Amino acid sequence: MIKKLKSFAADCRYYLKFKTNYSGFRGVFTSFEEAIEKSPTKIIGYDNKITVERYLKSFNPNDRKIRETEYPLFFWLNYIIYNEFLFKEEIKIFDFGGNLGGHFFRFLLVAIKKEIKWIVCELQSIATLGKERFSNNNLCFTTSFDEADGCDIFFSSGAIQYVKSFLSLSLD
Repeated sequence: MIKKLKSFAADCRYYLKFKTNYSGFRGVFTSFEEAIEKSPTKIIGYDNKITVERYLKSFNPNDRKIRETEYPLFFWLNYIIYNEFLFKEEIKIFDFGGNLGGHFFRFLLVAIKKEIKWIVCELQSIATLGKERFSNNNLCFTTSFDEADGCDIFFSSGAIQYVKSFLSLSLD
């Protein structure tokens, strides 16, 4: 009974918190534009100071806890590395939409090969912060999709919704 009450209280909290959820949507809409118009918060996009500060506040490169959604990604990434690139001196991974490099830091915990050059492709404001704060010999940041050329593995998690708009920005 106590578990059910705790779960109900958590659901209520999330329901009430939704109004302040960044780019949250609730309902059935006839178009993308209508959904944006009815969003409880103003959608400001991702390439700006407010969003970068929000990302930085929630990001900790020392947080090595692998998320539930990352287990399959890391399993298959290790599988590919083991079967295709185990004897290669250095593997280059292009991480499209990799934010501040969180996957890089957490993957190193389970990687069967540590000689990895991880290139995060992000929007200008996020890439700039990543370069300033988190770049090292194995992690770098770029805004250019052209950097994927010559990489061994293309990696992306949670960025499919940005592909069309990012490519149109890159190609203009």
